[in-house]
Amino acid sequence: MAGRSPWHWYFLPVFLVLIAPIVHSHHGFGMFYDLDDYISMEGTVTRFKFVNPHAFIYIDTIDEAGNVVGRWCETQSRTQLARKGLNQDSLTVGDRVTLEGFRARKDPLGCELAKAYLADGSVLVARASDGQAQYAVPQVQGDQSILGTWHRKAFPGAGSNPPPRQNLTATGEAAYADYNHETDYPTLRCSPVSPVHAWHQPGLPSRIRRVGDTIYVDHEFMNGRRTVHLDLAEHPSDIERTDMGHSIGRFEGSELVIDTAMFSAGNVVQQLYTFGRVRTD
Repeated sequence: MAGRSPWHWYFLPVFLVLIAPIVHSHHGFGMFYDLDDYISMEGTVTRFKFVNPHAFIYIDTIDEAGNVVGRWCETQSRTQLARKGLNQDSLTVGDRVTLEGFRARKDPLGCELAKAYLADGSVLVARASDGQAQYAVPQVQGDQSILGTWHRKAFPGAGSNPPPRQNLTATGEAAYADYNHETDYPTLRCSPVSPVHAWHQPGLPSRIRRVGDTIYVDHEFMNGRRTVHLDLAEHPSDIERTDMGHSIGRFEGSELVIDTAMFSAGNVVQQLYTFGRVRTD
């Protein structure tokens, strides 16, 4: 995309909440899993991928004909599971488990995990029966200022009117048309995608702290960091484009106003795909 397209983003304390134990499922759930097809499977663990951004449980089951069938369930991130007390050894090869969840749309042998009945008798609850994700509440310290650790309750929205696709160059339109969410999604390369996307992740806390003339916004999601320079009035001309962009900011009373520019091209396409709009003024 030609030119520089700064994305103005306002961190308002009213948009943030410290405690949110239950959050709606994120935008990818309905695309890959069927909320109306709740299934249950019993079998023996063959593999447990305790990883970010999502962990996976693989089991061998027996079908009606007596054949061994490998099945799998996707669940929350390693970080979220660890907050619930799980670790790499919580499911070991050979464990007998029962998994319940929502059937995968493209692979009938897969699911998005709702509940796991583990070999030690414990029950892992990842989603409610209506699909809502269940998260353990993070430990939060600090006062009610913008600084501190925050846990998302609801995403307030972003963007401007009119929809900015009309402002895309021919190159931008071509990139948007060629974007494939399943293969080009930035999190597949462990990217936090953007400052807005990092805030958008339910169940993952973010911390805001100030060191001198710099604000650091650290997101648990993909270990993303946004660095906000309070001592700069303009973006340097020689900086590299990145997924998180380059941020300058200022305080207006208790409100921190941030101007972020120099996003990578793929980042802007992802935001258009996810939110349908970005600010280009």
